[in-house]
Amino acid sequence: MLFLDEVCEFPRSHLEALRQPLEERRVAVARVRATVVFPAEFVLIAAANPCPCGHLGERSGSACRCPEDAITRYQSRLSGPMRDRIDMVVEVPRLGGEALLSGSSEEPTALVRGRVAAAQARQSERGAAIGVTANALLRGDQLLDVCQLDPGARDALTAAGERWHLSARACHRVLRVGRTIADLAGEERVGRGAVIEAFQLRGQAP
Repeated sequence: MLFLDEVCEFPRSHLEALRQPLEERRVAVARVRATVVFPAEFVLIAAANPCPCGHLGERSGSACRCPEDAITRYQSRLSGPMRDRIDMVVEVPRLGGEALLSGSSEEPTALVRGRVAAAQARQSERGAAIGVTANALLRGDQLLDVCQLDPGARDALTAAGERWHLSARACHRVLRVGRTIADLAGEERVGRGAVIEAFQLRGQAP
């Protein structure tokens, strides 16, 4: 797992260097006499503020005072191709004092852990025949067979793809997330609801 805190503070060139490892799951180190390739299979998790001061979009408390061009420069450090490789984008609002002190959650950890373990077992069993142990490792030519999209899911994928002008890479990533959502729900086929949720997790409502 690679966690990049304040990802928009990293130089853009450093972030762009992650594109190949994220796509090919390997990294090549080239020197004068030789090039060496190392495995680089990892999960990227990144956190960022919406603007340099961190207050953009807040409805209460401190208002954002960043100039518009400063916000644009800050957010553009994460390029379009790099964003294309991020499967899920979750906006986390600022919590008030009462929420911070309550410590409550909607589901107990043990219940979530059991559901995740069942989904992982389902993926491993299904992928044994094709040598793939996780949905994240499915190639583009394997996705449609493994996902078993119903007609509603196909329609949602097509409509959202056209609306957001998605690349083939982005569509494949949506399908992988949709397949995982269906596995967590114990469903054999990827339905319309799973595809829509996968788009929503990317911040792209169908």
